[in-house]
Amino acid sequence: MNYIITESQYNKLLSEQKSSDIYSAILGYLDQYGDNIMNSAKDKMKMLQAKKEVMVFCEKKRDGKSVGKLRLPESTALFNTTLKMVKNNPNIASLVSRGKNIKHT
Repeated sequence: MNYIITESQYNKLLSEQKSSDIYSAILGYLDQYGDNIMNSAKDKMKMLQAKKEVMVFCEKKRDGKSVGKLRLPESTALFNTTLKMVKNNPNIASLVSRGKNIKHT
């Protein structure tokens, strides 16, 4: 059976794939560098909470599940910083690969 999709459906699939990859890359980054981030934080408990919240948020976004906003200001800061680091990382494909199967929830 042949399936034909419209150009707008194709573009939507591409954008969904790219956003899924971004969330996978963030998960991969936090998995790989999370201990370093935790060790350099002034308030390790707050950073642990922020890391967990960001990981759950990204996992749900990656998997296309409904998710609210990040609650903690530290979580928002961690997410934004990690997003910048991921976008500038020359090894983004390895981060995506690492983050695709992370199950934190």
